[in-house]
Amino acid sequence: IYDDAFYGSNNIEEVFIGKNLESVGGLYLFGNLKSIAVDTENVKLTSENDVLFNSDQTILYKYPSKNERSDYAVPDSVARIENNAFNKAVNLETITLSDSLEVIGEYAFLGCTSLKSISIPKGVIELYYGAFANCKSLESVALTYNIRTINEEVFAGCENIKDVYYNEGENFWNRIAILPGNESLKEATIHYNTAGPDAVVDSGKCGDSDSDIKWELYGNGKLVISGSGKIKDGAHWSKYSQPHYNNAVKNDK
Repeated sequence: IYDDAFYGSNNIEEVFIGKNLESVGGLYLFGNLKSIAVDTENVKLTSENDVLFNSDQTILYKYPSKNERSDYAVPDSVARIENNAFNKAVNLETITLSDSLEVIGEYAFLGCTSLKSISIPKGVIELYYGAFANCKSLESVALTYNIRTINEEVFAGCENIKDVYYNEGENFWNRIAILPGNESLKEATIHYNTAGPDAVVDSGKCGDSDSDIKWELYGNGKLVISGSGKIKDGAHWSKYSQPHYNNAVKNDK
């Protein structure tokens, strides 16, 4: 199905994709879309929590723009967020991007008007045209030293950006190619050698061998533990932790 097939389909709220469809374009044109479901026999596409992916969830195709969630965590398996994937997801205030992410497509988060902060993972080396344009509530951006290019108008219309957190020094920052249309980023306060309050500064696994428990330590000191199973005795939360902290951690469900 081609990109312009659904032009003008503003009233559609739910989409069901049959077992024989291999690709669906133009879903960003559904201005009131709340959920996406895929036939379980479809071998090319799948959906989880109303979001459309390829079959192995390495590509996120579409997040429904009028879904009521205020926060969403991109699955760890996702390496690519397609063009327009979160286009006008107006209810999202918080988006957690996966550490395995490598590509954020053009207009990927265009018009996410409630989004307040974003932390770009270290695997992303280039931000494409208009990726976060018109995110009018965006106040802080965290970038890593791996960023090489910020293309035209990535942050166009983001007049409220106040703080940029960059985990390297000023010399490295000056090497980034920041193309026109990103004036709000240039005019913000740059915090060098700082990961940012919403950035993951360390992560790892802390479960028994038969569990999938992992931990993430954020720049604001928050420790997030997720998964199922049991935590190991003396689980090592961070390379910065002290041994007496680790010894205080005991098995739990």
